Amino acid sequence: MKNSLFIGLCTTYSDFYKYQHTLIESFSYLDRSFDGNCFFYMVIQGDDIEKLEPKLTRLNVHVRHESYLGVSNARNLCIKKALEIGAEYILFHDASICWTEDAANFIFRYKDVMPKVNVSFSDGIKKYDCLDLIGSKRKVNPIYDTYVWSYLFKLDDISGLKFNLDFGPGQNTNFKSGEDVLFLFDVFSIRQSYNVFESEKKIMIYHPPRDSDFSKHLLYAKGQGKMFRILLARFLSFSIVKDIILFFGNAIFRCLLLKKNSLKILLQRVSGFFS
Repeated sequence: MKNSLFIGLCTTYSDFYKYQHTLIESFSYLDRSFDGNCFFYMVIQGDDIEKLEPKLTRLNVHVRHESYLGVSNARNLCIKKALEIGAEYILFHDASICWTEDAANFIFRYKDVMPKVNVSFSDGIKKYDCLDLIGSKRKVNPIYDTYVWSYLFKLDDISGLKFNLDFGPGQNTNFKSGEDVLFLFDVFSIRQSYNVFESEKKIMIYHPPRDSDFSKHLLYAKGQGKMFRILLARFLSFSIVKDIILFFGNAIFRCLLLKKNSLKILLQRVSGFFS
């Protein structure tokens, strides 16, 4: 089927320039794995730089420029476009990640059983010879299996869903995190199953390492607190209550260890939960 896989890239101008070489590599592996039946849709956000028209020859790339900065808004535009062209599968692609050849081949082989690939936060991309593309069935918890770009979705499973525009990195969002988790809970709730087919450890998507000063933890803390409040209201279970206790317990423990930004993180988590 032509354009069976829709790859939606949500990026800013600056991030595209920063990661364009690994993006091209990632795109090429995905396109090759799906026999060229890919539709690449790049939602490039920001109006501070002249219009960017990427030169990605041999790939079916389409670009949309958005002055509004918001990852949830950009991903919703991707879902809308994927439905318009009649794609069968959708993959959300961030600017900073890179799919390896093994990871791309893995999701193609297991595309009908909701494949998920492991994530490595690493400076370098390691090459393995994974001839068997081994994986296993696993029940995931979106609170810990967070990254929406590590899953392959069938369009039929998400056609009625949208990312919450109040969550995620963006210029006007109140909460700078939590969009992936809320979306995944909606997906698995509709599927009535939290089971995925996950790759073995060597088959991975690569992402640059996180900052060591916990600055991301601080940025995301308020959104995570609000996210847990929503999950408690919509998906009340013993597991959710346990995860909330661990969420705040972890922040308190970091304070006791005098970790950098620990008190600020705790206060932001509390603020988000009760906002």
